[in-house]
Amino acid sequence: MIGIRISKEATADLDDGYWFYERQDRGLGDYFISNISADIEGLKSPLAFIVRCIVTTIACCVRSFRMPFTTLLRTVTRLYGQ
Repeated sequence: MIGIRISKEATADLDDGYWFYERQDRGLGDYFISNISADIEGLKSPLAFIVRCIVTTIACCVRSFRMPFTTLLRTVTRLYGQ
């Protein structure tokens, strides 16, 4: 299990996000915090963290470099192993 610390700055951002959504409609702030909490819990699993890294790498390559999918798969395989 991976430990995650949330900085004071991040906590303040989350609080701002809560009030932003709560002003849009009552209950949306709670929905926002609930979803963020679930995402954070999901990051505690080492496998989930690795999968997110791979997905982020793929998304960045496709957007930034307009890389063909086969080239992308070879690159990701080299980076993260087979």
